[in-house]
Amino acid sequence: MKKIIFILLLVGSSHLMNAQIDLDYGFKGGLNYNANGDLNITGGFGGFNEDVDSKSEIGYHLGIFTQLNFDKFYLRPELVYSKTKSSYEHQTLQETDFKLITLDVPILLGYKLIKPVSIFAGSYFQYIFYTDFSETFDLELEKDMAIGLSFGAAVQIDRLGFDIRYNTGLSKNSASYTDDLPVDGLAYAIDTKSKQLILSVFFQLK
Repeated sequence: MKKIIFILLLVGSSHLMNAQIDLDYGFKGGLNYNANGDLNITGGFGGFNEDVDSKSEIGYHLGIFTQLNFDKFYLRPELVYSKTKSSYEHQTLQETDFKLITLDVPILLGYKLIKPVSIFAGSYFQYIFYTDFSETFDLELEKDMAIGLSFGAAVQIDRLGFDIRYNTGLSKNSASYTDDLPVDGLAYAIDTKSKQLILSVFFQLK
């Protein structure tokens, strides 16, 4: 039995070594329609506690990708710079935007349905390196790393392609005012687990 397994492994390794690696790469960019979680406002003299819904706003992204093709399937790692925001409107803040700048690393597994259409799904890793909330005070992140799921579809004609995908965060994270409370005596915290609809155009260099 061990000899059979060894022979199968040897044959499989030989096929992988002799296989032609079809590797594509290129750059991409597009729009992000993003919404973070609710803004929770607490404190004040009357024990104030209220959740404010986020309003989705449009951001953008730029990045590069590689794509390793296996007949019908492909593996596609990407490196993407994204700038997104969501807005909150409340009597204590008027309308305030919560802005995020992130570096995202999606790793996607795709399947080519019929030329030129494919579908894909995978996970993404996100590093958050900039946040901005208000001119008078800012919110500090609990964690600067996040993970999530991504799925969508793509159309590619020759070297030009378009894809639409939905990203949803998996890891819990929040941004809050952790120092002395603002002058209004209220504490602010945002659930930063984002939900995004992303539209991209990409160009394959090879």
